[in-house]
Amino acid sequence: MSQVLVKGYRGKTLETEHWGSIAVVGPEGKLLYSAGDPHLVSFYRSSSKPIQAVPLLLHGLDEKYQLTQQELAVLCASHLGEPIHVETILGILKKAGFTEDDFIVKPIYPGNHQLFLECVAKGMPKRKVYHNCTGKHSGLLMLCRETDSDYHDYYKIESNAQQEILRCLAHITQVPVDQIQIGIDGCGVPVFAVPLDHMALSFLKLACPQLEEDPAIAKALDKLGHAMNACPIMIRGSDSLCLAINSDPNLVGKVGALGVYCLGMRKEQLGIAIKMTDGNTDHLPMVIKSVLQQLGYNNPTLYAQLDAQPGWVMYNDNDTEVGKKVADFQLVKHN
Repeated sequence: MSQVLVKGYRGKTLETEHWGSIAVVGPEGKLLYSAGDPHLVSFYRSSSKPIQAVPLLLHGLDEKYQLTQQELAVLCASHLGEPIHVETILGILKKAGFTEDDFIVKPIYPGNHQLFLECVAKGMPKRKVYHNCTGKHSGLLMLCRETDSDYHDYYKIESNAQQEILRCLAHITQVPVDQIQIGIDGCGVPVFAVPLDHMALSFLKLACPQLEEDPAIAKALDKLGHAMNACPIMIRGSDSLCLAINSDPNLVGKVGALGVYCLGMRKEQLGIAIKMTDGNTDHLPMVIKSVLQQLGYNNPTLYAQLDAQPGWVMYNDNDTEVGKKVADFQLVKHN
């Protein structure tokens, strides 16, 4: 069962409680710390993107299309449609012989709020490339053309590309294929659900690929994880939580919709998975900070960046500060 991770106070009065679960694992997936239900089966949502990109590298498509670290990073991204994201994705499509019309997503405006307002004010058209998942979709197009007869099927679970992703995810998470639950993500492609501790294991391997027994998968994880650190702006965008996390070379992390966050710690050899039961991603910075502090992690610069994320302070309609939210939980240590 999940537990209270964050409390909201209006003035000095407790007004809200926000529940969730956390799993922290070490080598071989051993559960070391937890809060709530560490075995909760949850959809990765976009947190799985770095893992979903692994089969692309197993087929050598990064070398075939001479993908840069910036391009590898955007394959793992939930970008905000900023110019650097758009230019990078269009560059991948050009290298691989696709266009943004090949994406199954609908045209939208950028996720970056300022860019959204500028597009609306200038009457600029919506575009598919602005969609936050088009980095992943670019990789899926390449993988599907490499493994299937029709790359237009890249979003179908029965395609060879999606089946390879499923098998790879099963291997990395150590969850049998028939036990992985499958749904449809917001962008129209399959999304996978596994227990939190197994999600944490996958990010432990992303951070510490030497713990992965398959040499080819280890090499792919190493490339993707270090690309995320080398180009952290690509993973989400300006002033984002993922930018803060991946700017620390010891950490590699990825947000997922509806309150999911996964990260790995290199020196400590730890994997962490978080799921907020109410799906509110605003609470993730305070939960992540508390988890890292309880694990004894020391990075004042990162903590300052987490403190600067929205969600900690409550404002009314007049922009007056009326309350705050705080992380209020203790990790349970497992022997």
